[in-house]
Amino acid sequence: MPSDNITICGRGFDIPVPDRYTAGSTIELTEGEASSIRQTFCENIRNNIAARMKKDNGAVNEAGALHEELVEEWQTKVNEYAESYQFGVRTGGGGRTPADPVERETLKIVKDKIREKLVRLFGAKHGHTTEQVNELAAQLMATDRADVYRTLAKQRIAQLNEAADIELTGMDVPAEAA
Repeated sequence: MPSDNITICGRGFDIPVPDRYTAGSTIELTEGEASSIRQTFCENIRNNIAARMKKDNGAVNEAGALHEELVEEWQTKVNEYAESYQFGVRTGGGGRTPADPVERETLKIVKDKIREKLVRLFGAKHGHTTEQVNELAAQLMATDRADVYRTLAKQRIAQLNEAADIELTGMDVPAEAA
């Protein structure tokens, strides 16, 4: 059975993942599983499209509602996005920062390295958008090369935790904070 590693309260845990949740599985989903996936799919579409609408100057009014005359145009965009959407594939716009500290630090390192590389290739004056950096980072994070950066992220987090432990040594830390 495959497993994924996640962080819970700052500690890594291996989570056994049932075969039914692996790519290429031919096992049918239960109604509850299918419902949960549909719900997540729709929430992801909604969140990503809402972010695009808000970025589109003039698309939403002061109350945050899309202008009526733009509904048909945005329905087409929703349809196109939903047809091309893939779970776990980040595209431009950044999305949310990963909750897992290792993934968050990995993404930070990857983005920093991409920015450095773009400056070396094109110079500082070229100006690279956040969306371009996010897209390149998403592509790299989807490859095996991301594991090199995950290892580095784990080392950095361990160093930061060690430094924090040293800083707290000898301090009067309240019991409820420990």
